[in-house]
Amino acid sequence: MELMRLFLFMFLFPVIGLKANEILIYQKTKTGPYATFNPISYYFNTAFDTIQNPNYFSQKNYLENHEKILERTFNLKQGIKDGGGFENLLKNEIIGLRAMPNYFLHLLGSGYDFRMLAEWFQVNQYRSPYVWAFIVSYISHLGNEALESSNEKDLNAHDHIADLLLFDLISKFIYMNPEYVRFLKHNLGMSSWPYQPFINQDGLIENAGSNFILRPQIHNYQVKPFIHLGMQLLVGISFPYYSYTLSMATGPAFTDPLRDKSRLALGIYLDREDSLLASLILNGTDRFRARLNIYPGILNIGPWTTGVMLANSSDDEWVAGMNLNLPLGVAGRW
Repeated sequence: MELMRLFLFMFLFPVIGLKANEILIYQKTKTGPYATFNPISYYFNTAFDTIQNPNYFSQKNYLENHEKILERTFNLKQGIKDGGGFENLLKNEIIGLRAMPNYFLHLLGSGYDFRMLAEWFQVNQYRSPYVWAFIVSYISHLGNEALESSNEKDLNAHDHIADLLLFDLISKFIYMNPEYVRFLKHNLGMSSWPYQPFINQDGLIENAGSNFILRPQIHNYQVKPFIHLGMQLLVGISFPYYSYTLSMATGPAFTDPLRDKSRLALGIYLDREDSLLASLILNGTDRFRARLNIYPGILNIGPWTTGVMLANSSDDEWVAGMNLNLPLGVAGRW
């Protein structure tokens, strides 16, 4: 506990005095993933991101596993030893091929979402928005590690130490720099396109996940390169389609990211001004042969703007979900 107090003092204290900053990412809107974005939806998309690999990670004992993560991570000396020593930590989590998700998802992606979360708190007039964002973001990352700890065969304390004490922390501080955020947003065309989280009839989370888009402008060409980062690494193009933008991309959907096992996936996306309206992913993660997400802004039921999801798995299970302007929708699996 003394180590945890020192950790919180060292890394939380610098953001306490941080004043409200320029709004660069978050947009208050009634369409797309941002329509229902708030700390609750952020938590479920972040904490349950790895349910996209149900063969390797389980939601069972989710709350109990938090204690395991705290012990593995903040008992730093023992955690490094249990994982095989500092050399293994360096090789597997920092400089090896296996470390690539740490840079793309934890350093680049989680920092982007942290900034967006801080701007959400700022727009909604919370005091100390970056402090709140730091706390909520860190609780969400802790939940993600608790979910991953269900696979003790393939993961050890090194994964949690690298994520929680290195990449997730560094990402927050670099995203406090507005020039860095402007470069990612305006030069690289970065956006966050998360899924829509639902809870099913068994009390399990469905369709959660964090996804990040890079779509840089090249000269004045209307066609842009399109890169999808997440449990699916897809590459393709974006081009104007009437008043919308249509993107098509293909690449590996990681069925076992620890062993670089994957299958070829195809993604089709429709957005308007970077606000995702619909996505169809074929042969993607979570054993889904097809996953269709329609975001708020297309379907309306009375006064509610509705988000829906429909998916079919390789073992011929169906999942359908609906969200009526709430951070967490409901789904059924049969």
